[in-house]
Amino acid sequence: MKPAKISIRQMFHKDTSHGKVKTLDGGEMVNQLLKIPMLFLFACISPPSLSTPHLNRGAHIQLEETSDAPDFSKYGTYRFTRTSKKEAVHATCKMHYQLYQTEKPNSVLVILSHGFTRSGRNMQRWAEHLASWGFSVVTPNHCHLNPTDVNPPLAAQELITLSNKLDYQRVIYAGQSNGGAISIMAAAQDPKAIAVVGLDTTESYTNPTGAYAQSITIPVYGLLGEPSGCNAQGNGKKLYEQAEQAYTYQIQTADHCDFENPSGLLCYMFCSLSHDLFSRKELRANIVSLMTAAMLAESEQNKWALKWWEPATKKQSQSTETIK
Repeated sequence: MKPAKISIRQMFHKDTSHGKVKTLDGGEMVNQLLKIPMLFLFACISPPSLSTPHLNRGAHIQLEETSDAPDFSKYGTYRFTRTSKKEAVHATCKMHYQLYQTEKPNSVLVILSHGFTRSGRNMQRWAEHLASWGFSVVTPNHCHLNPTDVNPPLAAQELITLSNKLDYQRVIYAGQSNGGAISIMAAAQDPKAIAVVGLDTTESYTNPTGAYAQSITIPVYGLLGEPSGCNAQGNGKKLYEQAEQAYTYQIQTADHCDFENPSGLLCYMFCSLSHDLFSRKELRANIVSLMTAAMLAESEQNKWALKWWEPATKKQSQSTETIK
């Protein structure tokens, strides 16, 4: 059975404090290089609006049969290989990507996208982890997520082209920041898609994703960081509000960099929040556990994976679902 559908309005208190402020995010800010320093400065001087921890669950969700429960924060049992490849996916894009090929037969393909100005390298450790759990994973270097060329709809089309060339029967689209929004766009148009997983998803400043979120019919999972200038004050949650099947968790005190692995100095300089309460290691363990569980829940109906996504809002239906 699939996780019970949870209305996004049950998971988040209505937030009208930001209205329709057109905040640019650290995942995709502008399409002109000269504006980037100003926007990084904005991220620094705009304090994060920390959510109230109505519900704070531990790093390891307590399951009834803990002796049998797998630890999704650890590597799985499947071996995998990594290969560098490139593929012409558009007249203007010969896409370079890494393929993490699992030894598991008939595996599901995960297309794991980076955010604005980032690269597939920032998804490397997530990809290795997922491959060890039996997924084949692609980490593309997007051609249209850089300061001089920002085109999320075209980037989404190129992912579908890549998916078709790789010829897997089932595909999960996932991504960090604007890569999460692009994943929604691609999955909404790809009949092979079975789920979307967003990692602190951030909508583009041109707002192209809403129509795709409204039309998507497969499950959409979202992990959200604390609102800040680097994720456009958490504007990705608006996309989940529009999806038919949305399952979300907000990760308490997680910043935008926690959803990359590895991240880098630039992100840490401009987007890092305090980690006095929970370490970055603890936060990433929870992020990768929930990400892995979401994919296993949809690909093989794994019973333990389903438990990770059983909503605590059954007990507190009007509380924000916030976990460590």
